[in-house]
Amino acid sequence: MTVSLFILSAAVSSCSAGTKAGNDAGSNDSGSDGPATNGAWAQVVPMDGASSQATTVTGFWFSSSSNGVVSFAEGLVEHFSAPTTIDAIALDGSGKLPGPADDSYYGFVPSTSLGLVVRNSSAKSLVTSSNMGTSFTYAASYGTLSGAPPTITLDFPLLWLGEDTSNKWHVAVGAGGGDVYSSPTAPGPSATVTDTWHPMGTITVPATLPGTDCAAFVTNGYYSTQPGQVFAASTDSSSIVYSSGSSICRSSDGGKNFVDVSANITPTSFNATSTPWTYTFTSPTAGIGVYGSEADAAGTAYVLYTTDGGDNWTVGTLPPSAENMVSLIGTFAAPNGTLFIVGGGPSLVLYDSIDGGKTWTDLSTKLNAWASTLDNPPLRLETGFALDAQHIWVGGDSGFIAYTATGGQ
Repeated sequence: MTVSLFILSAAVSSCSAGTKAGNDAGSNDSGSDGPATNGAWAQVVPMDGASSQATTVTGFWFSSSSNGVVSFAEGLVEHFSAPTTIDAIALDGSGKLPGPADDSYYGFVPSTSLGLVVRNSSAKSLVTSSNMGTSFTYAASYGTLSGAPPTITLDFPLLWLGEDTSNKWHVAVGAGGGDVYSSPTAPGPSATVTDTWHPMGTITVPATLPGTDCAAFVTNGYYSTQPGQVFAASTDSSSIVYSSGSSICRSSDGGKNFVDVSANITPTSFNATSTPWTYTFTSPTAGIGVYGSEADAAGTAYVLYTTDGGDNWTVGTLPPSAENMVSLIGTFAAPNGTLFIVGGGPSLVLYDSIDGGKTWTDLSTKLNAWASTLDNPPLRLETGFALDAQHIWVGGDSGFIAYTATGGQ
């Protein structure tokens, strides 16, 4: 089943959300790719079909400034026809994609030979787009599942999907401990997958865990309504990492074994409240892991960076504002390698790094000054997307979406 987009003629500014009287910071940019209307930032308002339902923005993906999509935790997806103009997906007026009606969406997996893949609440629901988000198709992910513990199935949320350097497919799902499955062929109704990693199942896979391996799977930082990726892979899938309790677990064999690399952090005196709950890789070797929670004491937020695919990690330097009680929730990167962290606390958080995560700059000042004037200001950001280091979209609670064409400055 395939659905396509239709273009609504009503201006985005006619939607229910907006800005306080006399302030044009949230007015709609009708399609130009110039600077946002309030100097740095402009509000992007969801269409009526989503704005009444969406409470959490969970992911973006853009092929250009005039073609992109945004997902919401409630199972809604909307399409961009310009940097700040959203069109609804034509199905039943709700913005729902094809597939099970109760699916929720957590963002997108863009870099597979299947095209754009929707991360959702059931890995069996393979929702893909072969035309860069203009339309989507649903099919069952796999026809046969072999060797899986009976308590874990592909019905659970899709955490990650990708191909490794030998063209073998791997899929990770979360809930009940989690699983990694492998398949020699791409997902589809005729594909067969085998359970390759599940150390906590009623059937342990592999049957005997080496002493250096992690003894648990995905028990830290995964929330069904947040986009944070506690399970992530390098850009060529040669290295896979996830957090589990007090362990940072890393695989270099396609998910067959995960070694605990928590001791490989510099400086050795580093002591964290918890392991990272979101990771982002910008190459086969370079990536970051981030943690920060408002529920913890001030000064416990941190960022780790790696230059060898996740075997070793070093503590980066966050801005002084991170010494507050802040939640660092989402991470993303621009094509040039610039990294971003979003979150919230006393105010919205937006940091960037141009040196692979070693040092970070606070980009939040103008964003917070503007967001505070809105009728329904967000408490925190959850996710973002950078077409390049200047053209950036961020999203958070209350269906909040903002765009900048100036790198937030």
